[in-house]
Amino acid sequence: MTTISSVAAINSNQLDSAGSSVVVNTSGNALLFNYVLFPADNATGTTNQNIISKTVNVGTDSAVVVTAGSVYHLFVDTSAILCDNTDLSVKVRVMGTDGVYSEFAEPVTLYLTPGDITLDRATFKSSDYGYNYLEGGRLNAYFEEDSCNEDYVIKYNLCVQYKTGVVDGDEYETQYRVYENLEYSENGIFVDINGPDAENYNGVREDSLYVAVQGVRLLPGDQEALGPLSNTVQALDANIPDAPVLLRVTAVDFNGTLSPAADPSISLAWNAPPSAAIKPITKYYLYRTKNAEPFDFTTTLAEVDPSASPVLPGAVTTYNDTALSGFAVNDIIRYTVKSVDATDPANPEVSPQSNVASQTWVIPSSVPQNLQVSALLDKDSEGLDSTNVTVLFNRPATINGQLAPPDVGDYSYDYYHTAGGYIFVIEYQESGASTWNPLGTFQRDYTDESLIQENFNDLDLVSESSTIRVTVNLTTYFSPPTVEGLSLPGFVAGFEAAATSLAASLPIITDINGVDGQNQWTFSEGLVSFNVYSYGPLVGIKYNNATVSDTVAIFGLNIADQLPTYQQVPIPTPEQIPEDYYYGEFAGALKYSFVRSEPGFAPLTITCGNVAGVATSSRSDASP
Repeated sequence: MTTISSVAAINSNQLDSAGSSVVVNTSGNALLFNYVLFPADNATGTTNQNIISKTVNVGTDSAVVVTAGSVYHLFVDTSAILCDNTDLSVKVRVMGTDGVYSEFAEPVTLYLTPGDITLDRATFKSSDYGYNYLEGGRLNAYFEEDSCNEDYVIKYNLCVQYKTGVVDGDEYETQYRVYENLEYSENGIFVDINGPDAENYNGVREDSLYVAVQGVRLLPGDQEALGPLSNTVQALDANIPDAPVLLRVTAVDFNGTLSPAADPSISLAWNAPPSAAIKPITKYYLYRTKNAEPFDFTTTLAEVDPSASPVLPGAVTTYNDTALSGFAVNDIIRYTVKSVDATDPANPEVSPQSNVASQTWVIPSSVPQNLQVSALLDKDSEGLDSTNVTVLFNRPATINGQLAPPDVGDYSYDYYHTAGGYIFVIEYQESGASTWNPLGTFQRDYTDESLIQENFNDLDLVSESSTIRVTVNLTTYFSPPTVEGLSLPGFVAGFEAAATSLAASLPIITDINGVDGQNQWTFSEGLVSFNVYSYGPLVGIKYNNATVSDTVAIFGLNIADQLPTYQQVPIPTPEQIPEDYYYGEFAGALKYSFVRSEPGFAPLTITCGNVAGVATSSRSDASP
């Protein structure tokens, strides 16, 4: 029968098997192992209180033969780490080739390991900037230590790869170092590189210095429980700030070039670099040029204070450039920015430049001309209540920019198409109110017709006598700026024209010949009287392109010669219908009462109009 002579724990968290392992010495060949896993004596909570038993076959990844017939490496399946707050004990027995299990060996403790470490960043600060070494400096690795480590003796290994100053062939020699048993401090760990080690360090100066960190639990008897290795990060040069990142144009106002009341402006934004966490940024230098002209780094456009102090990585700073009077149409305005540590004002430390952001200068198109607006309330068409707006105008006298979308690569035509053409914004304001409420925003393709008419039907119904306001501008295209692959929409809104109109319903012709609600008559009864209800004053109508002023026109036939003609009926003084009028449809309207008694004329049609349009009422038969 094969027996176990000794079991020794290997205190490391094995990444591939998510567990720890033991070395088992046996008296002969082993066929398989059985182990029982349970909490050790230092268990303080309810975590990992389960008892686990597993059997593994020799020759598999879980039971590796080290020396046949005597030494085996047994992997114990557990992913427990220190935050579980429980070390583990394991008992092991072996089955030999005779198929008989041995007795369980004495339990051994599997000491739990530190957990995963995530490096936030690493920095290298050379001795020329604050350390008393002829060469070398301080290497920092920043991470947050797990709170569960407080109850244990934890140290850290700092694993470093870097290129030396020694040339090996065509490349600098690559070296590896592990700095052991470092104490956690300053939100991480650090090592001072000096002496012979410093002589070979080129590190950050060639962007070659990379670090990773491993947690180590110190155990009795000079043993260690090794945690997994962290992610690897490149050490940043902490001697000067890094360049700002993602400089971009965030907004553009071109209109000031044509409007003395408004200043043209380009709004910029950028983010603080990761090095801001360890290298102060006290200001930014902003530079500007145009077209293909190089930047002049001896003269800044502005020294910009950060938006917040202290400056944290990723913090956004903005600037609004309004000094744009010296640019012409289609000039490409280019910007770049640098980080500055001016803690010592006499010796400011300045970063390299950021990416370049650019903006093409475009003058907006002028206002659409001769804008006219009318608004009709449709309150009885098939039971649908809505507002219909008609807009008439002439195209702008000056059109700047492109009328067709530019070639913008990955951006589709449809994306840009939503921005170009005539843009209509329709709003309303209740009588006596001061707030504009939206009825809709609409786009129409550009047309070069001199007179342009657009109809917007089935808008939300507004109240009678509400004011309708329409603004119209022509939005044109231009080649968009590019910022490290990011493109702004390439369009510019032209100057707006605005016009208003009172919203009203069509006049209602009714009560013909004194009969309430009657809107027709016959030849035999003739036309004697009628009423017109209107929410706006009646206006003259046009007949043969001539305005019939201050009248209602009655079209018909001269009975003697049967020729068409019309009569002008003066518009009488209206009566205001009370708001609580029993006939609610006309509450608040103007009531016009007409009477006619002229012989020799056969009326066929009554026509009248207000600002909303023209209404008619006709005879109900075809008698002569």
